[in-house]
Parts: sequence; structure tokens; C-alpha cells
Amino acid sequence: MRKLLFKLFFIYIFSVFFLYPPKALANSDLDHSASYAYFMKGLIEKANGKFDEAERSFKTALKKDPNEVNILKELAEIAIHKKNFNEARYWAEAVLKQSPNDVDTMILLARIYVHSNRIKDAIEVLEKALDKAPGNTQALFFLGNIYMEIKQYDKAIDVLERSLKEETQNSFMIHYYLGRLYFDSNKLVDAERHFKKAVQLNPNMVDAYYGLALIYKKRGDVEDAIGAFDTYLHRRPQDLKARDDYIRFLIDAGRNEKALKEIDEFYNQDSSDPRVGFRTIGYYLDLGQYQKALEVLDRLQILFPDSPQLHFYRGLALEGLGQKDKAKHSYEKIREEEPIYILARIRIAKILKEEGDYKGALHVLEEVESNKNIAHRSQINEVLLEMALLLDEIGRRDQAIETAKKILETDPENPSALNFIGYTYAEMGIKLGEAEDLIKKALKKRPDDGYILDSLGWVYYKKGRIGQAIEVLKKAVSRVPDDPIINEHLGDAYYKNGDYDEAWYQYEKSLRLFKQKKDKKRIKEKMEKAQEGQEDFMLF
Repeated sequence: MRKLLFKLFFIYIFSVFFLYPPKALANSDLDHSASYAYFMKGLIEKANGKFDEAERSFKTALKKDPNEVNILKELAEIAIHKKNFNEARYWAEAVLKQSPNDVDTMILLARIYVHSNRIKDAIEVLEKALDKAPGNTQALFFLGNIYMEIKQYDKAIDVLERSLKEETQNSFMIHYYLGRLYFDSNKLVDAERHFKKAVQLNPNMVDAYYGLALIYKKRGDVEDAIGAFDTYLHRRPQDLKARDDYIRFLIDAGRNEKALKEIDEFYNQDSSDPRVGFRTIGYYLDLGQYQKALEVLDRLQILFPDSPQLHFYRGLALEGLGQKDKAKHSYEKIREEEPIYILARIRIAKILKEEGDYKGALHVLEEVESNKNIAHRSQINEVLLEMALLLDEIGRRDQAIETAKKILETDPENPSALNFIGYTYAEMGIKLGEAEDLIKKALKKRPDDGYILDSLGWVYYKKGRIGQAIEVLKKAVSRVPDDPIINEHLGDAYYKNGDYDEAWYQYEKSLRLFKQKKDKKRIKEKMEKAQEGQEDFMLF
């Protein structure tokens, strides 16, 4: 292309100065010819990336021929390239003064407005362009993208649907963007239709596979999501964000073996990138792969020996391996000015509680709560909640409730505190009306939280509303199937309702899940009563 431009330039110079002798040319013709020569020179310089030289050539050409709009357009383009957006706007507006119906320049001006963050002006000029050329796909596509970026999805969809009627060559891109818009609007059926159409029109439109993967992930269509993710990542193996989404999806779906394979792929893509290493450790911890987490930690801590995040991760891994003293030592390395300090102290308190040192655990939490010099005290409510749970466990329920109420002083909508107070009232058999109100308030914040659903079901049980209790507790079990207390509560509700078979079944599940001997003993006694109830019913 550059060679062609050079040839054209020299052919033009030859034709002007040799075929037409200077005396034969009028001054205006000479100016126009000189302008064109400088214009061609500017194009060549621009093609070679010499933007300063090109700008000088175009400005010289403009002096010779001030009304030539093509020169003005080139100057606007160069100003955009140099991020001189005020100057670019000046040149574009100069074009429109001479050619007010020039749609291409209107689109150029819209680009300048977007670069200058004048979105409203960009929309206005594009609407004017579409008034003059309703079928201009470039203007439609640009306007649709602007609406998409500012999250005016309905307008974006309307504009892109209009452009789809006009455009045929690049319609796969329009289908792709419509898929994104419908996805962001939570219209998954329409999103799927457009992503599939994009792939049909252009099998290399790999981003559409990612869109399909996110749709299937959102729906819970595990196999379809896996297929779409695999197709996308086969084409774009370096897309770490997509692989991150995929791994998280696989973990949530319980596909741990495949997740581990993807984690290894994720880490091997760029093991030298600390961000990849940090994320990999988090994955391994989520999957209980504590030894693998430590292997990556050892490599990273050579580079970041004082990283509080790595000390915290090491503590979690060591806890998982049962090395609690080493875990505490790792947590204790985190200084109080670090954002993660409070969470580290909570972990130490949990370890002490598990070891039966309730006094030591409470001391750690009280020390944090009373230390006003700790940075990032926004996390202090987590300390108060942990204190409340600990106080409840050692039988100091009134104090536990008062501690949880401190959370509500600074965060009245805190669902964990609301749920704790409501559930504790239910356990004590007091203030059941207030307990129900508190728990329902918490449920508005987290409607799918199995533990809050369990609390509401337990309040209904305590109020004698057994039918409602069973319905809510069944939902709670579906959300958290492996919690022994929730299964026990559902068993109690079934027993109270005379459904001894169902009660025994729930107790049996609870027995398998409990670890402590005292809990197992209590459940076995309930199972015996349920068995007796079954036998009495059969005799009757």
C-alpha cells in the first residue's frame, strides 16, 4: 500500500510539472495542484506512522486549498490519534460547516465526543446522522454500543435490531452484541438465540461461545455450560478471566475432578504472574487441596515473604491439614494495620474454640473489639458476630444477644445479626413474634439463605405452626443439605406432625453429619422415639 502511494504521488508530480508547464497553469490551479501534492505527501507520512510530519503536510495543503474537506477530515483523524480532542472537534466541525449532510463526519464527531466523555453530545450527533441516513449501519452500530456502555439496554437493543435489518456482511457482530444486551437484561432465551446465530454466521466468533457458556452457567445447565466453555477455551486458551469463570462454575457444580484439571491449566498458563498464583491458592483451598495450596504458597512466599494474604492462606491450608499450632503462628504474623488482620484474629479464636479453650477464644475477640487503633475497623461486626456465637455456645445467651445488638447499632439491616437474635429467641422460647419479624427482615436481604430459612422454620415450629415449619425447613434442607442441625429440625417437625418415617429418615441423615458424641447420642434417642412411633402407628 505504501509503495502504491509513493508511485501515485510521483506520477502526480510528474503529470503536473512536466506534462503541464508552469506557464500553462493559472494560480488557482497551481494552488490546487500544490495542495494535492502536500495532501498525498501527508497520506504517505501518515501511512508510515509519521503523524507530526503528516500533520504539517496536511496543514500546508490546507493553506493552499482552505475548502478541501478531505484535508480537514485527515487533520481531525490525526488530532484524534494524538488525543488532541478539542482540535479534532474543531476540524470535524469545519467539515460540517461546508458539508452539513456529511454523515461520515458526523460519525467522526461522535467518536471525538465519546473520547471527550461527552456522551450526550455523541448520541445527539448520531441521531442527526440517522435522520439523514436511516440505514447507515455504522451510525446504528456505534449508537447501539454507546447505549450498551451506559446501560440503557432497551435503547441499545432497539438501535441494534434496526441495524440488523440493514446490515448483512457483519450481522454476526450485531447478533453477538444483541446477545450480550439480552444477557445483561436477564432475557436469556433471546440472548441464547442471538449468540447461536452469531456462531452460525461466523463459526470463528468465539466470544459468542463464552456468552453461551455464561447463559448455561446461569441456568444451571451443567453439561451445556461445560461444552461451551471447553469450545471457547480451546480457541482462547490465554483468556484467564474465562478460565477463572469456568473453574468457579465447576467448583460450584461439584465437578471437582474437572475443576482441578482446569486449575492446573490456569496456573500453567502463567505461573510467573503472582495474581495467577494467588487465585490458584484460593481454588485449592476451596477444594480442600491443602497440600497443593502449600506448594504454590512456598513458591510465592519466596517473592513476597511478608505478604499478609499469603500468611492468611498458609494458615487456612495448615488448618485444613490439622496443623493448628502452625496455623496460629502463621495468622499471628499478620500485623494489626493490615486489612486482613481482623479475619486472622477470628481464625485464631476459632482454633482456640475447637481446642476447647473458650476463655482464650473470647479473650482474643474481646481484645480486637476493644482495640480502637486497629485499621479497617469496618470488619469489626464480624468480630462481634463471632463473639455472640461463642457466648451462645457457652450458655451466656443474654450477653450473646446484647453483643449481636451492637451490630445493629451500626448496621440495622445486617442479616446475620438479625437472624442470630431471632433464632436465639426461638431457642429460648421467648419473644417469638419479634423473632419472626427479625428473621423475615433478614430473609429479605438473603432470600435463598438456607440458615435463615431454618431459623424461620424453627420459629414456626416453636409457635406450633407445624405445617408451615415443615415447608420452610424442607426449603432450608434443599439449600444446605449437609447441615446436621437443619436436618434435625426438619426431623423434629415431622415427628411433631406424626410423620415418623420422615422424621426417622431426617434423624438418620443428621446422625451421619454430626461429629460430636453428645450430638450423636441425642439423635439416636430421637431415632428410637421415631421408631417407636412407627411401631405404635402400625399396631393402631
